[in-house]
Amino acid sequence: MTKAERIFNKTRFECKLLFLSHGVQYNPNGKPVSYNGLIYEEGEVVYIRTCNAVQRIIDSKKKTAQLDLKLGVINENTYEKEMYILDMVQVALDHQIATIKSFQ
Repeated sequence: MTKAERIFNKTRFECKLLFLSHGVQYNPNGKPVSYNGLIYEEGEVVYIRTCNAVQRIIDSKKKTAQLDLKLGVINENTYEKEMYILDMVQVALDHQIATIKSFQ
């Protein structure tokens, strides 16, 4: 498992827990309420390269969910939940990228 996959899985897990405990919530800007960055081990450093790899994983998971819906593997409700959780991960990733760029 790569560093990006590990970070994605941890962030997705935490986003799913947040979703299960608080439900669907949106910020005034229309994006889901999420974390202020990716979830990773203490002392670990995350660079833009890792963020780009996490972005590719998010894009891949969204395409897979769309295909699963189209093929009838998942229902509309499951698809909506998965897309919301992936959008939460996207918001966390966007915050992480903004934080990294603010230090450059």
